[in-house]
Amino acid sequence: MRLLVVADLHGAYQQLAALLRPDDVLISLGDHVNVIDYKDLSGLLADFVPPETIDATLRLIKEGRLEEARAAMARAAGSVPNLFARIKQAAREAYFELSESIPCEAHFIYGNVDFPDVLRASLKENQTLHEADAIEFEGRRFGLVSGHPPGPYSFGMPGEVDRQTFAQRLHAIGGCDVICVHPPPAIEGLTYDVGANRDEEGSADLLYYADLVRPRLVLFGHIHQPRVPEFTDRKSSSLPVRFINVGCFRDTGRLLQLHLPDLETTWLTADSPRA
Repeated sequence: MRLLVVADLHGAYQQLAALLRPDDVLISLGDHVNVIDYKDLSGLLADFVPPETIDATLRLIKEGRLEEARAAMARAAGSVPNLFARIKQAAREAYFELSESIPCEAHFIYGNVDFPDVLRASLKENQTLHEADAIEFEGRRFGLVSGHPPGPYSFGMPGEVDRQTFAQRLHAIGGCDVICVHPPPAIEGLTYDVGANRDEEGSADLLYYADLVRPRLVLFGHIHQPRVPEFTDRKSSSLPVRFINVGCFRDTGRLLQLHLPDLETTWLTADSPRA
């Protein structure tokens, strides 16, 4: 068995499937659908909203004019009949494709752009969506916590949860060797996206949880091009905590492989040697 972790698929399902084997176990850290790709404006939203509207909204975001950007997107949404229902249907079709493409046991959490109820209803028998659960692999306890607290660049997406709910989910799972979430912790560098040229701030509650519980690994995504992709907290010399951005799979095409029971890590790509 290989234990593999992926983040930010954003629709790259066939690319993922090419790396998986039937006896693998996959953990996916959210943002499974491609609502909008900032680089080429492709995605579910682009099927219903004119590209010039999306482009203008993205320019407002880059300029830090967030309220104007939210208002522009609201106007665009209001001009398309049943837009939310149509996007949900498109997401349902995307999740079905995701589910069918995965040949192995899979555990999902949802990120900010996901549609939790639609994702849950689309999964096969050996696939599970977790909101706040702990599961074990070879004696190691893994905490899987869904949701993304609103930040400075939030747009009210379905997978967002309020900060209190996210904090309650973290502490409900108790102590873990590995914590799997979507947002980064509030650590400078881990929260900064050099591609988007902005700081997403990150979760202070996740950082507090890590300080309190001292998991071996904190695995997350969301920041597609991080200034700092990994950081080791050595506040407690006997219990260091590794924070690892698993990366945007749609861009990198790589998975994180966890080697049990010691929790060493390697990266898996299409060019990796076949074991």
